[in-house]
This record gives sequence, structure tokens and C-alpha cells, in this order.
Amino acid sequence: VHRPPCCLIVGESNHGKTTIARKFKRMHEQTFVDGGPSSKMPVVYAQSPPMADIPGLYSNILRAVGAPTASTASALRKQDQVLNLLTRLGTRVLIIDELHTILDGKKDQKGLFLNVLRHLTNELEISLVGIGTKGVLRVFQTNQEFGNRFTPFTLPRWQVGPEYAKFLGNICRHGGLQDVAFIKNKTLVRRIHTLSEGLTGETWEVMCTALERMDETGRMAIDGDTLDEID
Repeated sequence: VHRPPCCLIVGESNHGKTTIARKFKRMHEQTFVDGGPSSKMPVVYAQSPPMADIPGLYSNILRAVGAPTASTASALRKQDQVLNLLTRLGTRVLIIDELHTILDGKKDQKGLFLNVLRHLTNELEISLVGIGTKGVLRVFQTNQEFGNRFTPFTLPRWQVGPEYAKFLGNICRHGGLQDVAFIKNKTLVRRIHTLSEGLTGETWEVMCTALERMDETGRMAIDGDTLDEID
């Protein structure tokens, strides 16, 4: 469509936002022609620069598609490169991660940076996905046009319940542990939730540490003693 939908994926640090984006990119990998150079890259994933730096944004996008660019090139030249390359690659979705870094910029810098994002999605007629912490949501919502265009999706923390227990079991199976009966123990599940504060990345780290401790002690399953020892 002439004005493709865009969105913001918002959540706390270490809560799986980047993992979601990278998985989506893997689901839509670039295609090749006779083993030659890439002909299509439907999804491009790039990091936001450390601040509201427009040339830095263009450089990161060019790096993401494997395009060489001179560090001394002007922002306008880099912009032309980005527009030409993404058009040739048939890009339909541009993902910009760590977008909350623009919060460190001055008000006018943030405004210019947002205008560049709008220009990219308008000029290329592609969807743009911004990923960041909750602070970036306020920046977008202060501008009515951006607030209307970028639909926010907030990743809530895990709640103690069957879905969280299932997630714990999947982590253990991924680590080679077949006995996951502990997920039926509400007390153990609640303790793991407390240790991880309900964050996806923290849960992963807690479970990996528990699995390592279980191997060290020769236990066959995760139990209360294991959690005591890694607390």
C-alpha cells in the first residue's frame, strides 16, 4: 500500500525484543540467484546509532546489507545509497533496534532523526519496525503523525502460570534435560519467576545457571536445593 503500517516493539531490557526481530529476519532470509550475489533481502535488520546521529543510521543500514561506504561520505550520499540499495533488494520491512538511544540526543536532533525514519518509509513504501525500551514510546507519541503511524506493541513481563512453566520446560529440553517434572511444582516455578523478575532473558540465565549447577552436583533434576545454591 502507499502508506504501509509501521510499529514499535517496546519492552524492558533483556526481555526478548531483539530475539523476536532476529527470528523474524531468519524466517525471511535473502534469496540468491545461481549462487551469485543476493538478489532479494525482504527484511533488513540494523542497529540504531549510539545517539540521534543520521549519518550513523545510514551507515548501520548499509553495513547490514553488506554495502561498503566511506566514513567521510556525506549524509546525502549515504541516503541515496540506502534508498537505491533497499529498492534493488526488494526490502519490505526495515527493523531498527535499540531505538531508545535517540533519547540521548537534543530535541532538535531527535526531531530530525524521526523525520529521516518517516522519509525512509515514505520514499521506499516499506514498513518500519522500531524496537526499544518504554522511553522511545513517549518520543513517538509526542508527535501526532508518528503516534498514528507507529502502532505500539508492549511486551509485558511473564506472569506465573502454565505458559511460564511451559517456557521453563522448553529451556530445559533445549539444554538436554528430559525430566522437567519440576514445572508442575508451583513453588519452584514461583521461585524461578522471583529470581528472574519475569524477564525472558533473565529467566534464560537463571535456568542455564541451574542446569550447570545440577550437572556439577550430579543431580538428575532441578530442585529447591539447586535454586538455593544459585540464589
